[in-house]
Amino acid sequence: MQRQGFWTGLLCSVSLLAQAAVTDTIQISDFESSGISPAEAARFLNQASFGPTEEAIAQVQADGYRNWIRKQWALPQSSEYTFMQGLGLPQDQLYQDHRIQAWLTYATTGPDQLRQRVAWALSQIWVISDLNAEIEARPLATAQYYDLLAQHAGGSYRDLMEAVTINPLMGHYLSMFQNRKPDLANGIRADENYAREIMQLFTIGLVELNPDGSVITDGNGNPVPTYGQVDIENLARIFTGWTRGNWDSNHDGYCQYWEFIYDGDNTGLLPMESCELVNPSDSNTYNYHDTDGKVLFTSVNFPAGQDARQDLAQALDVLFNHPNVGPFIGKQLIQRLVTSNPSPAYVQRVAAVFDDNGEGVRGDLAAVVEAILLDEEARNGPTLLPNAFGKLREPLLRQIHLWRAFHAQPVRYGQFSDDSSDQVYAQTPLRAPSVFNFYRPDYSPQGAISNAGMVGPEFQILTASLATSTANRLLDLIMGQWVGQDLNEVNWETGVVLNLSTEFAMAADLNTLLDHLDLLLMSGQMSAAMRSTLYNYLATFPYNDSDPYWPDGARRTCEAIYLIMTSPEYAIQR
Repeated sequence: MQRQGFWTGLLCSVSLLAQAAVTDTIQISDFESSGISPAEAARFLNQASFGPTEEAIAQVQADGYRNWIRKQWALPQSSEYTFMQGLGLPQDQLYQDHRIQAWLTYATTGPDQLRQRVAWALSQIWVISDLNAEIEARPLATAQYYDLLAQHAGGSYRDLMEAVTINPLMGHYLSMFQNRKPDLANGIRADENYAREIMQLFTIGLVELNPDGSVITDGNGNPVPTYGQVDIENLARIFTGWTRGNWDSNHDGYCQYWEFIYDGDNTGLLPMESCELVNPSDSNTYNYHDTDGKVLFTSVNFPAGQDARQDLAQALDVLFNHPNVGPFIGKQLIQRLVTSNPSPAYVQRVAAVFDDNGEGVRGDLAAVVEAILLDEEARNGPTLLPNAFGKLREPLLRQIHLWRAFHAQPVRYGQFSDDSSDQVYAQTPLRAPSVFNFYRPDYSPQGAISNAGMVGPEFQILTASLATSTANRLLDLIMGQWVGQDLNEVNWETGVVLNLSTEFAMAADLNTLLDHLDLLLMSGQMSAAMRSTLYNYLATFPYNDSDPYWPDGARRTCEAIYLIMTSPEYAIQR
């Protein structure tokens, strides 16, 4: 295949992605009162889904933002676990690659886009990783864990906290599984891993926050910590006594030494259960839960004699009702969906909805997500904060955006596949390198962003190598990758082609093609300078190509898509 005529030097992408260009902004109407333009709908879908399609744009215009959101929550949930079962393979022939197929399928074609998009955000907060051997060996359970996040994406944050805490994969990942009470005589201490991370990463953070997310300081100007080592130790003691579900292999109700046996198809699927009932006449039975009294945050008492479930419920209630949770979690969801540097006022408005959804309910994630997406800053950010609003697009989501925009079809393998996205993009669902995710929410790249006191989380994985591999992968997914292509020419890593027949026909008129691509890929925000440069370059290719490999309009179309998707203006979602 000939691949001539491209801008020379793919490495230019490295420098181009390093900063956002200030682009022409679109004027957002006051919600739906004046009607929603196609560009406004497309921009909304970049925040609320895995990317706009022509059909989704029309649906948002017809429904309005709020109705679209509520219709999305009402849709049946796409289930990775069900997808994997539907493959018809024996359990020992199911692998994590099949789970990735499920994720790619639902991200690209799933109707419940909002639920799946929020689940993706939650998976980067409540992190587990199949790089852990215990998790890697349980692909069905890993799929079920992602389903759990999707299930609770529009539900109660308190319910999500409990469901994840007693999930066996989180138990394995952060050491709460078979965590036992202290036994000083034998040098045993309660494992502190989950106790530390549920506070630091999943609920309250390291320092006390004001409702707007700003840090509370003491009289010396130092941040006030939310917890100390004593709190970690006491919470670790609270999280003791939990093992696999259905543990009672003797069916006598008593807790022998963890009674751990292989549980067949249920391995990793059942919630953890406490193991604490002792038979007074049997010295081989144990209570692994610490029943002594504990204290959290110097004043919250956990009475002696409480069982594991009582201690767990009280601890989760204490964390859930901490005033930090609204601004701490709300800001991270804003960063994942809308903008890396939300204003304090934006954070405070979202935190207020977390505290009370308007009906006296705390932690209603559906209400929180709606508040995030319908906030004035989300809808008018490019105009209100032209130098601060936006976020670097996650590299994996660029691929999904491409596939959604052009109705991709998995022709080579029969499923949407990609077994190397972690090498290409440093991102694979539920495969982060640590509990701190692919990147930190407070990461600030050196240079203009750091000097301005802002953060750019996704820039943490924008290395020179990965910027180049991203550009190269997009090249391979666009150039010559269309429906009807010889399978031998289809990208072997994904086996996916694009349906570009509509775009090929449009390419006869470059203005029509650029209008169309500007809408689908850039939400109508392409600058005049970028459009002029693209037009002049694309005009050097005749619509009727003399090369029989290229259908009429194909080269213009593929060049245009590729150059847009590797441009700095596209790189920043605004």
